[in-house]
Amino acid sequence: MASRPVDEPVIASQMGESREQDRLAALARYDLPDGGSEADFDHIARLAARLFDAPIGAVSLVGASEQAFTGRHGLAIAKTSRDASFCHTDILTSRDILIVEDAARDPRFADNPFVTGEAQVRFYAGAPLVTDDDHVLGRVCVIDTRPRPPLDEREKTLLADLATLAMDRLERRREERRRTQTEHRHASFVRSSPNAVICTSGSGIITEWNDGATAMFGYEASEAIGRSLDIIIPEHLRAAHHAGMRRNLKGESAGIVGNTVELPAIRRDGSQFPAEISVAQWRENGTKAFGAIIKDATQRKQAEEQLYRLAHFDPLTRIGNRTLLHKDIREAIEARAQGALLMIDLDGFKLVNDCYDHLTGDAVLREAARRIQTVCFAIGGVYRIGGDEFGVIIRDTDRSSTEDIASWILDSLAEPFEINGQVLRLGAGLGIAGLADGDTEALLGNADLALYEAKTSGVGRKVVYDAAMRARLEERLALRGALDTAFAQGQFRLFLQPQVDLESGALTGAEALLRWDHPERGLLAPGAFIAELENAPIAADVGNWILVEACRQAMQLREHHRRDIRIGVNLFPVQLHRGDLVACVERALTETGLPPQALELEITETIILDQDEIVIPQLRALHARGIGIAFDDYGTGWASLSLLKRYPLTRLKIDRSFVSDVTQDEDDAAIVRAVLALGESLGLEVIAEGIEGMEQEAFLRMHRCRAGQGYLYGRPVPLDALLTGPAQDDQGGAADASANASSRLRAI
Repeated sequence: MASRPVDEPVIASQMGESREQDRLAALARYDLPDGGSEADFDHIARLAARLFDAPIGAVSLVGASEQAFTGRHGLAIAKTSRDASFCHTDILTSRDILIVEDAARDPRFADNPFVTGEAQVRFYAGAPLVTDDDHVLGRVCVIDTRPRPPLDEREKTLLADLATLAMDRLERRREERRRTQTEHRHASFVRSSPNAVICTSGSGIITEWNDGATAMFGYEASEAIGRSLDIIIPEHLRAAHHAGMRRNLKGESAGIVGNTVELPAIRRDGSQFPAEISVAQWRENGTKAFGAIIKDATQRKQAEEQLYRLAHFDPLTRIGNRTLLHKDIREAIEARAQGALLMIDLDGFKLVNDCYDHLTGDAVLREAARRIQTVCFAIGGVYRIGGDEFGVIIRDTDRSSTEDIASWILDSLAEPFEINGQVLRLGAGLGIAGLADGDTEALLGNADLALYEAKTSGVGRKVVYDAAMRARLEERLALRGALDTAFAQGQFRLFLQPQVDLESGALTGAEALLRWDHPERGLLAPGAFIAELENAPIAADVGNWILVEACRQAMQLREHHRRDIRIGVNLFPVQLHRGDLVACVERALTETGLPPQALELEITETIILDQDEIVIPQLRALHARGIGIAFDDYGTGWASLSLLKRYPLTRLKIDRSFVSDVTQDEDDAAIVRAVLALGESLGLEVIAEGIEGMEQEAFLRMHRCRAGQGYLYGRPVPLDALLTGPAQDDQGGAADASANASSRLRAI
């Protein structure tokens, strides 16, 4: 395809328009009057007319639409239209002198109204006025009413010199105007500035004093001018000020000049305030002079202090926050300070918020902060890190003294809190890490590890960090990573432990128990990993997998034994706390076809003592669908009878720790009898765990315990091992003796 031809006239026109806009912008910089000439330029015009013996001389400036005569001789008019002027000819393209010998014979000007009209212009010669950046503003020209021969070289040079003279005068005029405007703006700024503007001589005598200075310092200008600048300088700074002035006068560097500094200043009444001072210097009549702009920095300082407090202090307790803690730790480490970081966490604070209200909780936090500050007064900084966690930096103490201080803090927090008529008991745990234990993040991590150890050791404990804690943490992290891999690669297995009717020996159900088929360590029991798994991010997903797999295996077990066998599934706390347990259970039942009555969910005290508002509605919804709810390990914790009434339970599980010695330990026997009686009175089923001998079974049957599980009936085994055992009839094998049933199950 042929290329489109370039439209050269259009491009030339566009370039010409751009050059003309630049030329007009250059002309505007000279701020010329609108109409009328000026004496200096009239003189140049008159000189041109006389030198060339012409009736008319002019200094012409060509604008966008008009030609103005800023200097004229022999002309009665101040301006003409641009189209009628000679001076605009070739103004964009030529820097030569324009000469028209006889305008009446020149095709460019023959029809010009100044040629054909009353003016009868015939001869024109004009030298361009060229700026430093090569723009033509106009011309210095001579005009005659009769034709004349062209100018010779001497005359051209003379006319060009007149143009140079006119251009110099334009430049001087522009500079004078600029200086005048600058001085006017300076005076206007000084008068109107709300800041103090003060000028002094080189010796420090005040020469200028504006209204802002009067308002700031209290002296009128008539009182201040002529006096030393010492009137606004506090006495303790005057010697340094005088020394600096002397150095500056000698030509030595004075740090304040050219910079903005903050120094105290003094008012007429003697009060001091922070002043922000910017100083400049210049020369007047060969000597140095100084000027200063002074701002009252009081409000800025107050705002900065307020922002600092907001950024570094806890608004509730008025002690340092996490940001300030990090800052102070860095400074202590950089200073190689001896001492320790203490991390403190209140025990039972969440229960206070849940049982009372957040106003009570806030009051507890304020009182806890006050108590810690009282103990640590003058020996350490106290910080609220977040929630009910506090930090303390103690400097210049050895380990023994640090542990004493930690004990005093714990004793103080163990005292009852009296809040709004309520007496509350909380206590705390405390972790200690030495300041020499590394950088800020490492130190905080070490103190956190020690606090974690203290919290898991019991109420009111303090623990000092040691490297073994870090090793244990690394082991936990490695275990957590291995658990992720195990779940992703399908290494988890479900084992089933039989549950039997103690009277008939019939298999009534099984508890699903998790095992880990580790590729290197072999089959691992839950004790090796379950505590970490419960707190891992994959806990809910693993729990839901267990739920589905247990339901699937239960269906196979029911089909093999042709009876209403029930499967027990232990829940992880996160499965309830996440709030979607009902939906997950329903999906598992739908996917496997297991009837709701064949599923029993086992919960522990850890689950039911936390987040009642989330847990109870889900358990009630599951119970309403016919799903069993068993309370596992009953009797080992602090669960009260009121909890048994609030929760929709169907069965209590007596912990193996009471069953194992039930025939030798009267206390264990009493507890077992009490749980059995409690279950009967509340209409709850009871199952005993950990039955390993015939004597235990006999004791439980004697006291009307109807169900049990334990090694006596079978260890946890894969589903296949149960499926290969003999099937039982629909009546549950009632005709078999209990001993025979136990023997049969043990053989599975």
